[in-house]
Amino acid sequence: CQTAEGDSRAALGIAGVALRANARSTVASLWKVGDSPTAKFMGEFYRELNRPNVNKAEAIRQVQIGFLKDENYAHPYYWAAFILAGNWQ
Repeated sequence: CQTAEGDSRAALGIAGVALRANARSTVASLWKVGDSPTAKFMGEFYRELNRPNVNKAEAIRQVQIGFLKDENYAHPYYWAAFILAGNWQ
């Protein structure tokens, strides 16, 4: 998964295409991250997002903090690749 890697057609890769297609925001990765950590990250992201008064930026922040506390995912390779492009609310 490396959805934010751009080229001459899309500055933010597939994430940029989603934004150009009028998606309000998208979560993308800056480098290749394995399927299992990505699935875990996104599952946690949506769990956080469903909590009251948690916006997208805070949800990503909370997941990153959780990954830092997990010895299996503490290395930045697993959590630092993910960015939020577009509307952070």
